[in-house]
Amino acid sequence: MFRKYGIYICAIIGFSFATSDNLTNLNITIQDNSLLTITGTTNISNFKCNFNTEQINNPIEINYSQEKNKLIFNKTVLPLYHGYFDCGGRGINKDFKSLIKAAHHPKITLRLKEVQYANTIGETKATISIELAGVTNDYQTAVLIKEDGYLSITGNLELDINAFDLEAPKKAMGLIVVNNIININFKLFILAH
Repeated sequence: MFRKYGIYICAIIGFSFATSDNLTNLNITIQDNSLLTITGTTNISNFKCNFNTEQINNPIEINYSQEKNKLIFNKTVLPLYHGYFDCGGRGINKDFKSLIKAAHHPKITLRLKEVQYANTIGETKATISIELAGVTNDYQTAVLIKEDGYLSITGNLELDINAFDLEAPKKAMGLIVVNNIININFKLFILAH
């Protein structure tokens, strides 16, 4: 079951098995109907910033090798430019850009480092490096991989903005305080070619 499932997932993504000393290159396209949001809370409400996935520069080149039950990626980068986030209004957009220091750091960079799959369906884990406001941290998260016409990869990353040397903004003379935990939620529809 593990072997069949592992080969199936790798075949869908376009990742043929490779030896550890053999790098493979592939191009993928993230489809426009993909979803990527940053969500958070304040002491009085929630906020959600949607990324316009139509603005992703496709195709994206990836470079990987196989090592036992994981794929090691050397070149798989997704830049998210701040100008393509919409938080629902001019004021909140301005606050979001201020929070992530967009004036000096115009993009958030997601770098896929590793995908590890286990014996059981649903146990796929990804290691992702996130560069935000000039600071880089690595995260491991569970991802759900399905075939829905395209390959779909769904996941959630919970981040503490303090880990990126960011300070949660306060509004209305300190009456409204943004929680330091934010989430990056994604459902990416991918076509390999």
